[in-house]
Amino acid sequence: LKEGASRADAARPMPKKEKASEGAIVVAEQDGKLSKKDAKTLEDREMNEMMAAMGLQKPKHVGTATVNGLGLAAGGIAAGAVSLVALPYAGAKKSGVRGFLGGAVGGLAAAAALPVAGALAGATQVVRGAAQTPKAIYEASQGKTWSASDRRWIHYSLPDELERLDEEEAEMKEFVAARRRAAAAARQAKRIERRAAKLREREAAAARGEEGGDAGGEAGEAGGAAAARTAADAAAPLHRLEYAAQLEQKQHFVEKALRRLPREMQVAARSDTQRERWRMPWLSQERLNQRHGLPCPVAPVLPAAATHGYRNKCEFTIGRDEDGSVAVGFTLGTVRERKHVVGRADGVPTVSAEMLAAARRAQAVLAESPLPPYDKVSHEGFWRAMLARQSFAHADGPPELLLCVAVQAAGLPEEQVASELARLREAFVAPLDPPVRLSLAVRRGAPPGEYKHAGEPAEAEGVETVLGREYIEETLLGLSFRISPDAFFQVNTLGAESLLTLLRAQCSLGPDSVLLDVCCGTGTIGLAMARSVKRVMGIESNAQAVADAAANAARNGITNAEFICAKAEQATRQVLERLTPSELDSLVAIVDPPRAGTPRRGRGLRRLVTHSD
Repeated sequence: LKEGASRADAARPMPKKEKASEGAIVVAEQDGKLSKKDAKTLEDREMNEMMAAMGLQKPKHVGTATVNGLGLAAGGIAAGAVSLVALPYAGAKKSGVRGFLGGAVGGLAAAAALPVAGALAGATQVVRGAAQTPKAIYEASQGKTWSASDRRWIHYSLPDELERLDEEEAEMKEFVAARRRAAAAARQAKRIERRAAKLREREAAAARGEEGGDAGGEAGEAGGAAAARTAADAAAPLHRLEYAAQLEQKQHFVEKALRRLPREMQVAARSDTQRERWRMPWLSQERLNQRHGLPCPVAPVLPAAATHGYRNKCEFTIGRDEDGSVAVGFTLGTVRERKHVVGRADGVPTVSAEMLAAARRAQAVLAESPLPPYDKVSHEGFWRAMLARQSFAHADGPPELLLCVAVQAAGLPEEQVASELARLREAFVAPLDPPVRLSLAVRRGAPPGEYKHAGEPAEAEGVETVLGREYIEETLLGLSFRISPDAFFQVNTLGAESLLTLLRAQCSLGPDSVLLDVCCGTGTIGLAMARSVKRVMGIESNAQAVADAAANAARNGITNAEFICAKAEQATRQVLERLTPSELDSLVAIVDPPRAGTPRRGRGLRRLVTHSD
C-alpha cells in the first residue's frame, strides 16, 4: 500500500500534445526524451528568460524596440549618476578618506561607462527591432498574434484556448483524484499498521498470560467494548456529544470547509487567464485576513426544534450482525475493508419509534426466511435494504409510514420470490406499536444511489406497491405534499420549515418576481413561495418527483407553478430563453445543491441563492 501511495503521488497526467496558445508551451515527453522540436522550444524559452533578465528580450518590431532601447539608455544614465554618489559614500563609510577616494574613482568610471553601455544596449535593441519588423508585418498579415510571455508569433484561437482550459481542468481533476487515492492508500496503510501493532501487543500479552493474569484479560475486554462501533455511531456520528457541543462541531465543519475554498481555487487556477477570470472580491487576501481565512461571514448554526426521532426518511441496510444473525439497521464495516456487518437500529437517536418498530418487525420476518440477506462483499443474497418514509405533521389520526423493501431476485424461481414477498406483506398487515397507517412497496434491484456491482444481473425497474398506497402525505408551512419512495424531500420536517423561512427572507421576493427552482424535487421550495411571486418554474431530473411536484401544486390550488423533467445543466438555458425581458429583470434562482451549469448573476438573473441540506 505504501509503495502504491508513492506511485499515486507521482501519477499526475502529462500533456500529450503541444497546443499553440498565448502564455502556454506544453512539452510532450516520451520515454524520458524530448523531441528535437520540443527541445528547441524549451531552449528558446530559457534564452528569452535570460535575455529578459538583462532587459534585452526579443522585440516585437522597431516600435517596441525603440521604447525598450530608450529605457535601457535612460537606465544606464541613471545608474551612472547613482554610482557617482553612492560609491564614494559607501567607500567613506567603510574605510574613511581612503575609501572615499577609491569610491570616487570607481564612481567616475561607472558614471562614464554605464551610460555608454546603456546606449549600446538600446541601439542593439533598435537594430534587432528593425530586423524583426518585416517578419512582424508578415505574421500580422497571416492573422497571428504576438505572445508577450513567449516572445513569439502564434495562431491564437478562442476555441483552442477554451479546449486547452478544459484539458487543464481535466488534468487537474485527475491530479487531485490521484492525490486523494494516494492519501487514502496512506491512511489505509497506517490503519493496517496500527492493527498489526495491536495484534502484536495481544500476542505478547497472551504469551505473558501467567504474568498478566485475569486482570489483563478484563482490561482487554473493557478496551474492546469501548472501541466497539455501534449503529448509532454510524448513523449519528456526533450523538455522544451534548447538543451544544454538536452545534459547535457543525459550525467548525462549515468554517473549515470554507477556509479550504480559496486555497483550492488558487490551486485549480493554473494559468494567468484562469486567475484573471476567477478574480473575485471575496478571494482577496485582505478580506481573508479580516475574517481569519474565511471568504465570507458565517452565521451561527440554528438549533433544531427536535433532536431525537426527527428523521422522516431512513434507509436501513439488511445484512448480518457480528453474531451472524439477520439485522435491519446500519452498516458498521465497509466494502473496502472486506467487511459487511450491520448494526441493529435500536438506540439510534434520529430514528422514530414507528420506524424502529417497523425495522424490528421486518427483522423478525427475514430471520425466518430461507433466502439470505444480501452481502455487499460477495454480492450474493436476496434481501437488500428497506427504505422508510414517515409523515410527522398529521392531525387526523396516526402518522403514515411507507416502507419500500429492495430485493435481489434475479436467478431465483418466481414462485419462491412471490411466496417470500407475500409472507412479508402478511407480517405487516398486523398493526405496529406505536400505531401507523402503513404502506408497503417492493423494489427489485439496487436502491437508488447504491453502488451496483458490475456482475449483478439486471433487474426489472420500478416499484410495486403491495400494501396501502404508493405515497405518503406531509404538511409543510400549511401546504400538503405527496411524497413517493424515491422523491426528494427534506429529511427533517421541522428543520425544513425553518430552512424555507430563512430562504424566503434571503430571496427578497416580490409580487413581480419569477422564481427558478433548480433541482426542485417534489417542489417543496417553489410551492412554499409560490403565493409570494408571479411565477414558479421548477427543474428536476427524476420523473416521479416531477409528477409529485405537479400533484402537490394541484392539491394546494397553486396555478402559477410549472415543473420540467430534465437535467438542470441542459434545461436552465432553455428556461431562461422562454422568459420575457421583464421577467428576466425580476428573476430569482434557488439551487439545491449547487452544481455546474446553473445560472450566474449578471446573465438575466437578479439574485441567486444556493443551499445544500
